[in-house]
Amino acid sequence: MNVLANLPLLTDAQEVSQFAAEAAAFATEAAKLSQQVTAAVLSHRA
Repeated sequence: MNVLANLPLLTDAQEVSQFAAEAAAFATEAAKLSQQVTAAVLSHRA
């Protein structure tokens, strides 16, 4: 098996992994924001 031939694939895998990590971080931030908005709406109604 030629390691050099698989190098582009490895790079793609790293990029996909990086993208997935960034997407997860974004989703986490979005969830926090959603929680804050929900809390603000509920406290505003009270």
